Amino acid sequence: MVATSDLLLESSVMLRNIIGWLKLDREGGPVAKKKLFIHAGTYKTGTTYFQHKIYHNRKRLAAAGILYPRLGLGLATPHNRHSHRVLGMRLASGKQNGFPKIIERLTSNSAVSTGLISYEGFCMPQTIDKLLEIRDCFADVELEAILVFLRA
Repeated sequence: MVATSDLLLESSVMLRNIIGWLKLDREGGPVAKKKLFIHAGTYKTGTTYFQHKIYHNRKRLAAAGILYPRLGLGLATPHNRHSHRVLGMRLASGKQNGFPKIIERLTSNSAVSTGLISYEGFCMPQTIDKLLEIRDCFADVELEAILVFLRA
């Protein structure tokens, strides 16, 4: 079993990596495409904690050029309010694809170079299938996946 401190460290390292990639992009000159990270932390891997920290540091992240969009954020429950659960659930059910709006916000904002979306359900088979179906909408961004899981 993984200790909570290990999960917190992993979330911290993940955030530092995202910021590190952003700095490399800025130092290396103009970026051809902006990056969109889809974080799919499997259940019980500290994802809720990570989402909470990301959400409450959105202003600091925005100052560093990272967008954590409000569009598609979760339900009004403490466990779900900071994840992109609504975005993922609507996509999985076939009701709505909110990614084009998020990508438009990312690509049209010169102050940001990186977007981050986070929802545990992005690792579920039905959501993965829908992401594959809509893959053309990601043409204007460099898509990166972050999958967090526990080792047995």
